[in-house]
Amino acid sequence: MGKFILVKSIKGGSMLPLIKPGNDLLVNCQTKHYQVGQIVIYYQKSKFVAHRIIKVRKNQFLLKGDNRFLSDGWFDVKIIVGRVERIFSSEYEIDLNTIRNKTLAYFFVIYSYLNQYINYLFKLKNLYKISLIKNIYRKIITS
Repeated sequence: MGKFILVKSIKGGSMLPLIKPGNDLLVNCQTKHYQVGQIVIYYQKSKFVAHRIIKVRKNQFLLKGDNRFLSDGWFDVKIIVGRVERIFSSEYEIDLNTIRNKTLAYFFVIYSYLNQYINYLFKLKNLYKISLIKNIYRKIITS
């Protein structure tokens, strides 16, 4: 088992529907192996940011919040604090390391791309409120 930190009471809605404001995140800070679909923590402007890896090139990652229009840009592996392993709320706990949730992570990468381009083209807001997205999210929290 590696070195872990607990990031308490996340703020903002950039990772809705998976990470909600007020959730706590268990972060593995020892891992150095990251993949597309994983949620990582990095430190920017005096705060922790939890966003998904949507592309990889050499030692850099394109990061984006699932519920944001634009990506954060490319970041060097050195800026990454760690990988989110679990999400805690007062009502549930999500283990991101189950086979089911690892598979669903790829769905969220596609979702993230759609959110970026569909929102821009059609001016849709809150893509995560669409029934299909809601049902997938419910499967994650009930697994």
